Amino acid sequence: MQQYNKWIDRLKGIGIITVVLGHTGNEFTHHYFFWFHMPLFFIISGYLFAPTLEFKKLLNWSFKKVNRLMIPYIFFGLCILGIIIIQNQDWSIESLLYGGRKLGYYYGVFWFVTCLLVTQLTFALTTYMFRSQILIIFIMAVFYGLAHVRGISQLMLPWSINTVLIALPYYAIGYYSRNMVHILKKKLILSLGIVVFCVIVILEQMQKLNYELDLKAGVYNHLYLDIIIPISCIVLLYHLSNNLKYRWLEKITESIGMASMSIMFLHIPIYILGLKYTNNGFLLGIIGILISYSIHQLFKLSFITRFMFLGMTTKRSSLKLQGTDQTIADSPK
Repeated sequence: MQQYNKWIDRLKGIGIITVVLGHTGNEFTHHYFFWFHMPLFFIISGYLFAPTLEFKKLLNWSFKKVNRLMIPYIFFGLCILGIIIIQNQDWSIESLLYGGRKLGYYYGVFWFVTCLLVTQLTFALTTYMFRSQILIIFIMAVFYGLAHVRGISQLMLPWSINTVLIALPYYAIGYYSRNMVHILKKKLILSLGIVVFCVIVILEQMQKLNYELDLKAGVYNHLYLDIIIPISCIVLLYHLSNNLKYRWLEKITESIGMASMSIMFLHIPIYILGLKYTNNGFLLGIIGILISYSIHQLFKLSFITRFMFLGMTTKRSSLKLQGTDQTIADSPK
């Protein structure tokens, strides 16, 4: 796999912050942050994907992905179920098993985990079966087209399997951009990203366009804009992650990025519980990040909690506390 770069952690840190703030009930952050935060994590995960030509290695890789994502899914889910039981005496676990769009409220972000897992396994199998890059890109384009067929995006399928149709192209964009990421550093690309974003915002303000993107809810209705707008926003975030003015700010975003899976699972329950004390969504979002990050650090102290909540199944992997294998990208909404 390509050399791991710290800007990936910083980008994930910025990304998970936008996920949290997008869930605080603020109309502005919900509208604009949803334009890119889910595509961002699919693209980052695809960027870090390394294909294999050996079936045995593919099976081993797939097994690791299932463990890394589904073990935390189960244990975080059971912990949250305990909160629900205490508050509402509701022992229902069917929705957690079914996953996808059936999950809401405390479980609002859990759809992403299963969707990403199916996306990863599907893309890995596709690259194993078909060696032609052109053919794979064509297949991804077909999936993207199917995702925009009226009615498919609204199906209530288990594990958000229908959302995989649009997640796969984002994942593929990340993978095939690995050797071209240096192009993003060019000022021309940054300028184009700024222009596209500003034009869309202006058109919205003039009521000439009403753009929304919500992968969980199946809201992706613009065949071209659903690629152009997220990528334009991600270009801006890429430059932001590489041009943070202070080293301490780099460290903070890197640390948050490395704890992004725990933050993803925990920020909504913390937000809901915090509503008993304040209606300040921004404050609850910041508190959610701080508490989730602190809990993540506690999880790292024990092999048992590393296994249960971080999906680290071996002592060797437990020592690798740095990098995306322990974060959401290899895994808010």
